Amino acid sequence: TAEYIDGTIDYPGAIALNGGDFVSANSSGEATGTIAYNLIYDNICHGIFIKHNTPYPFEPMEIYINLLYNNGNTTYASLSSRTSSGTIIKNNIIYSDYQEFIEAGPFGDGTTNLDNNLYYSPSSGNWNWDDVIYFDLENYKVASGQDTSSISSDPKFIDQAEYDFHLQKISPAIDAGADLGLSHDFDSSNVPQGIAPDIGAHEYVATTAVDESNIYILNQESDARLSIFPNPTYGNCTIKINLSYPSISTEAKLS
Repeated sequence: TAEYIDGTIDYPGAIALNGGDFVSANSSGEATGTIAYNLIYDNICHGIFIKHNTPYPFEPMEIYINLLYNNGNTTYASLSSRTSSGTIIKNNIIYSDYQEFIEAGPFGDGTTNLDNNLYYSPSSGNWNWDDVIYFDLENYKVASGQDTSSISSDPKFIDQAEYDFHLQKISPAIDAGADLGLSHDFDSSNVPQGIAPDIGAHEYVATTAVDESNIYILNQESDARLSIFPNPTYGNCTIKINLSYPSISTEAKLS
């Protein structure tokens, strides 16, 4: 997270990149590469801010599989690339109580590409495309030609009040993402877990909860008990076996 104090920096974003001028190859200051699997939340400025960036077409700026939660205010969009081209924005969850989800447009060579994102506002989120505000996802899609496979729906986080942005099993983000060639999520869980990648920084992994009080092993020489932690787990857990006789403790890790 980051705090922006008005007037103190030129590029108000938790992640902010400032490019240069378009040339036939990358010039000094052009931003290329991938911004992926970040949790960006509760910033009064932009969550991600890409400014004056026109990278060489074969090396676009990729913004993939991030979670942006309640960034921005009446001045700053959650994600802004309005003065940049060559930006690909996919598989992100953008949740905003405040104002604009995205601020983008067909700048420069017109190669901005948004798709397979999930947008949600419990109040009045909107889309700013080419300096025109749209309050409905479908109208924005028609006008911009962007986000054709994106959705506007409650992502169903586990507990956003406690900043647990893992997905519930009923989340519309599950299996709704594009295959972007990334194989692990924020928690290092394998991607995909289902038929397609999920949208957002956390791939949904079925949780396992076990009642440890009913697990025990008996043999002629020892009374063994198992403990499992964390319990429930999001994919990785440790099973610890405690033997009362002989005095032995061992662990096994499962995924």
